[in-house]
Amino acid sequence: LTVAGDISSSGDVFADDITATDMVQGGRLSSTGNTTFGNSADDTHTFTGHITASGNISGSASTRIDAQDLFLTRNLNTKLIECTDDLTIDVTGDLTLDVDGDDIFFKDNGTTRFTFNLDTAPSIDVVGSFEIDSSGDITLDAAGDDIFFKDAGSTRFTFNLDSTPEIDVTGD
Repeated sequence: LTVAGDISSSGDVFADDITATDMVQGGRLSSTGNTTFGNSADDTHTFTGHITASGNISGSASTRIDAQDLFLTRNLNTKLIECTDDLTIDVTGDLTLDVDGDDIFFKDNGTTRFTFNLDTAPSIDVVGSFEIDSSGDITLDAAGDDIFFKDAGSTRFTFNLDSTPEIDVTGD
């Protein structure tokens, strides 16, 4: 069938394969079952407007979502969120980081600055100087009897918090 003008149908049109070279003026394709766009991994598909999926959206290699400088990347070797500008995570409830490994790393330009060690005796490792700057009170609440201040691993001050609090000083 070769037609030079429009084709119209008052019913359905069934075809095993449809090739559309220009669908800029809007159109609707419906399919029962699976639908494939493109025929090559280097094909690019651009949509104007919103895309809504009632099921999963997945990629077979690297999946990238670009939304105003936010990139969510997932491939076989890396799970990564990249942002080329500031990134704010704003939640109205609690924020939970739940990792099966023992560490959470905070990096600055690829250099680890803080490491939260989450093993049986949790600790925070800091690279470089560390300052606590508070506009209010600072509370250290220890369920044990002591709070220790150390210098290079050696205890310098011990605050004993039992029924008769005292401060022990080691060294000069």
